[in-house]
Amino acid sequence: MRKELTQTRQKKKKLMEKRALIDEQLELLSLREEELENEEVVIVFREANITLEELMEQFKQLKQEKKEKTVYEKNMEV
Repeated sequence: MRKELTQTRQKKKKLMEKRALIDEQLELLSLREEELENEEVVIVFREANITLEELMEQFKQLKQEKKEKTVYEKNMEV
């Protein structure tokens, strides 16, 4: 019984070590994926000749339009 318990604990320890390594590798891969996605966005903006300021202005405008639409719909319900 003692031998089986020891073996089970050793297997568990090895698996936990592998899990920690996998978690670390996944974290690094996730960070790299995010960096690559950001680079891709920048490339698309450059190809389309869109600056960050223009993008933010479009975003603000869309947000404002959505807000106005929501207010309008609420007023129509009343």
